[in-house]
Amino acid sequence: MFCRFCGCEVPEKSAFCLCCGKKIDRPDSPKRGVANEPVKPIVITGANKKKAAERTMGTLKSIGGTMFGIAIFVGIIVAGILLFILGAGLAVAIAPFIIWIVGILFVLDLVLLLFAIMPRARGIAGLILYISSYVFGLSAWLYGLAVTLALWGWAAVIVGFFIVGVGVVPIGMLSAILNGHWDMFWTILIASALALGTRLLGGILAEESDV
Repeated sequence: MFCRFCGCEVPEKSAFCLCCGKKIDRPDSPKRGVANEPVKPIVITGANKKKAAERTMGTLKSIGGTMFGIAIFVGIIVAGILLFILGAGLAVAIAPFIIWIVGILFVLDLVLLLFAIMPRARGIAGLILYISSYVFGLSAWLYGLAVTLALWGWAAVIVGFFIVGVGVVPIGMLSAILNGHWDMFWTILIASALALGTRLLGGILAEESDV
């Protein structure tokens, strides 16, 4: 072969040109820094699983926060419209719908818990349970608002709004008890308990998900 710098002929095994002294790069010479090292396999350790679970929880909280904001916004609009249209008869009007929504969603969540026995299904099950908790919470809030208005009027509703916006739920339960409407009381209580329970359980399943 010949030197690419000066054109002199270079012996086969020579690493340098005998004329100009430049280093000869042979196509068959090994490259520095490149070794045929075996590729190390990526091992999923407990730390990796923990990080993945933390990312899942972050996603849940982000989705949950967005869902909560949307639910409150939609709930206020729907509640306002129904309040002006139905007035004190609101509780009677929406009671069947609230009960059906809570009942159907409760059955679906029970089915999800059966699938959560499989480790790989826990992530999606936890996510759906976490989202459904906001549906339960919105149902309890709407029904509590309706009961409060129907039994104690606008003054109690305004007081409930001043208690972080969710005061209509405990006020609705109290008004239902004092007026002997135990069916209304149990509807609010069960919806509220399901909201807290599914949110807690959804977070636990997400943390224990097998990534």
